Amino acid sequence: MYDYRARVERIVDGDTMIVTIDHGMNIRSSQSLRLLRVYAPERSSGKAGSDATHAVADWVAGHYESNADWALKVTTHKDSRTFNRYLAEVVCAGCGDSLNDHLRDLGYTDQGTGAPKPLTSNS
Repeated sequence: MYDYRARVERIVDGDTMIVTIDHGMNIRSSQSLRLLRVYAPERSSGKAGSDATHAVADWVAGHYESNADWALKVTTHKDSRTFNRYLAEVVCAGCGDSLNDHLRDLGYTDQGTGAPKPLTSNS
């Protein structure tokens, strides 16, 4: 498990993003990260996929300050079952808010479908 400063290059879908990782000493790399314990529909799956992708984009946009080049901190975990991508927790370097927690709070926790679990009511 490793912690790095990062910036978003591209949001692939609701649970995958491409980021530039700052390894220190002017060494950087581009990595595909799969958000740990987040299961969202693929972007190409229609409205549900588009909604999940927009949820990530909105969170990222809301946590970038106008002059913050390295607005995120990622904690990576290597897992060979995820197509050689790294699993990651992504947090705002400034305030500590977690993108993973945000998406899980929205309901992107159902590993079988990637769809948000329906909210239950007490009525």
